[in-house]
Amino acid sequence: MNQLRVKSRLPALKALAIGAGVSCAILFPILELAFGLHLYGDGSIFSYGVAVRDTWNIHWHNIPVRSFVYLYAIAPAETLVALSGNAQAGIALYALLLSSAQLAGLAITYFADRSERRTIFAFACASTAILCPLVAGFPTEMWVAHAAYWPLLTLAIYAPATMTGFAAVTLASFAVVFSHEGGIVMSLAIAALLAACGRRVLLWRFILALALAMSCWLAVKFLVVPEEYVGKVMSRAALNLLNPDLILRPVIVALLAALSFYALVLFLLRRFSGNADSNTFALFVCAAFAAACVGLAIYWLIFDRSLHSEGRYFLRTLLIVATPALGTCAGMLALGPAKQSGRLAFAGRLMKFGQKSTAATALAGAFALVLVVHAFETVKFTRAWKQYVREVGALASASASDPRFGDSRFVSAQRLSQHTKGLAWASTTPYLSILLSANQRPAKLVIDPDTRFFWMSCERARAQRQTGSALPLPSLEMIERYACLADRSWPSIGLTTQASRAGN
Repeated sequence: MNQLRVKSRLPALKALAIGAGVSCAILFPILELAFGLHLYGDGSIFSYGVAVRDTWNIHWHNIPVRSFVYLYAIAPAETLVALSGNAQAGIALYALLLSSAQLAGLAITYFADRSERRTIFAFACASTAILCPLVAGFPTEMWVAHAAYWPLLTLAIYAPATMTGFAAVTLASFAVVFSHEGGIVMSLAIAALLAACGRRVLLWRFILALALAMSCWLAVKFLVVPEEYVGKVMSRAALNLLNPDLILRPVIVALLAALSFYALVLFLLRRFSGNADSNTFALFVCAAFAAACVGLAIYWLIFDRSLHSEGRYFLRTLLIVATPALGTCAGMLALGPAKQSGRLAFAGRLMKFGQKSTAATALAGAFALVLVVHAFETVKFTRAWKQYVREVGALASASASDPRFGDSRFVSAQRLSQHTKGLAWASTTPYLSILLSANQRPAKLVIDPDTRFFWMSCERARAQRQTGSALPLPSLEMIERYACLADRSWPSIGLTTQASRAGN
């Protein structure tokens, strides 16, 4: 009986990972639509772009190497707006497609996975549950790159040795590479895995597929140059990928502290108990998990004053690093120890250790602890965002105004309460105020004087107003006025001058 229980530990861990991953993938679109998280951060300008059917000219022509995200989530939404004339329907479709990317990626991985008991699918689910909640809510293209990575890894190993199989690997390579520059790193990690495992046939097929994708990527990268104004901002943003000060957010510190405390308690219980059997060790894991949860509760109730909001943008870096790390582990297990070269001997032993009963039980406790942190941080974020949305909507519909902005229809975002300002995304606040208003027609345009980046030139906004869209004309006129004043600069309120840019 005890032997049977020992053997059941690893399947239980896999079941936990699959259950958590699929549940998260289903919850992401539900939370996105229920709380309007698709409007957070840059999501406001992207949703506005869908409503005016001009997202490509507003921004995506500056990042054509991420055009898979545009084709997957934005182009269909703009098509729906064009056919229906309903801006809200198009925005909802954009939100649904983007937030459902993980669910789509898991579904493809499940059907393509031919490993024993779908090992790669289990790791994909674990990655979705562990990593994706860190960035969920912010429309980073790495969200789609993560979703596309797991089908690519699975197809690289299990796609049939036919032209159809090669085409599938090639299309998956294009999806990952053209989602985000980090997708290139993730793709190279797959090539390194196949090379280290000695799978030459699979390696050369994958290299050829990746070479085709990278050739197109390089051509687009060098032939399509972003506007000078946007290019400088993007260069600064790229440097933030490796900035440890931006990655070590409070949520990461809390996670590391909780896991360290959990490991310490578990170690002490195991050390002072002697040779405990597997069932006793499982009780130790439960005790360590409970102790870590108590520690987290004390921290959250007494010391924590943070909100995991803008950190969702910066933590995309973890997806670039941790996703291929998990994928490498999955690939090693799928390919089997007998097929691995001596260069992976240490890694193979590590994988075998992870499959032991005690290790699997300890990992299950750690996994559950991570889920607890994600759940609590998500509740905090959604509650704060709901309050912020109410305040911005109320300010946009009120009679108060700040004529110093150059127009009596503008009102300052500084009128918002202090405890919601951590959710503000200065450059997109005007677009958010339109999208939150009844019939997308606010009485006032909410302007954030801390803005240091302007999404549209005066010419681009004027073209949108002249062309017309599913949004009311008064709203388009306010955006045009805002963009044209920004082009001239607003030194009296501290806004940075925007270099004059011609609309494309």
